Amino acid sequence: MAYSDDIESIQNLIDVVRRLRSPEGCPWDRKQTHNSLKPMLIEEAAELLDAIDAKDDENIKEELGDILMHVVFHSMIAEEEKRFTFSDVVKDIAEKMKRRHPHIFGDVEKISEPDKVVELWNRIKAQEKADKGIERKSILDGIPKNLPALLRSRAVQLKLASAGFDWKNTEGVLDKIEEEIQELRKAFKNNDDANIDEEIGDLLFAIVNLSRYRQRSTAEELLHKTIDKVEKRFRFMEENLSTKKIKISDCSIEELEKLWQKAKLC
Repeated sequence: MAYSDDIESIQNLIDVVRRLRSPEGCPWDRKQTHNSLKPMLIEEAAELLDAIDAKDDENIKEELGDILMHVVFHSMIAEEEKRFTFSDVVKDIAEKMKRRHPHIFGDVEKISEPDKVVELWNRIKAQEKADKGIERKSILDGIPKNLPALLRSRAVQLKLASAGFDWKNTEGVLDKIEEEIQELRKAFKNNDDANIDEEIGDLLFAIVNLSRYRQRSTAEELLHKTIDKVEKRFRFMEENLSTKKIKISDCSIEELEKLWQKAKLC
């Protein structure tokens, strides 16, 4: 595809979104805001990751299109409010990529090690913040609050560890988990809903710390694996009952438990 075709395709998408947002456009699209689109953008990103995992090129292409549509959509909302345009977004990211890769686009010596590239990227990023007068008052500044909670927990814990605020060994983390479980039991015993909620959060944070401390799979990855395992076993149960023309909702908990134990063996 020629460069001119790329420009034409992008302009066509911009025109489509602009039409949807116009007074003669779609009521649903006209109603959307940056905030209302946030959950959908997260969903589209997750669907793209699923497509990548499945190595499904057709679906990858479709999901990339959905995400690009969101980029244009957000840009159109900003343009309507005379804040910035899609062209500004494209120009800024192109300039940033060149600025952050002086070993490619500038006069910095070529770099062959990926780790060195990351170090250079972080130094340039920090200087950019300083040049804009953005002062980070805490080492925790800069961690996105909209990260999935398990990933955000790990990011916070890594920052704390970099400052020397970390466990001496795995036993310390395990002791903390035991402590949080005991505090959760106490909250249940006192029938204190607010404290129960708080202790569940504390327990989750401590478990994330355990996976982070081991420097293996992240808590996010481990939980996904467990969810996949549970889904596989439950689908086995559904299929087993379906062959007998039995609805899962008609089974007793004892019958379901027996079937679950059978699924674990498969």
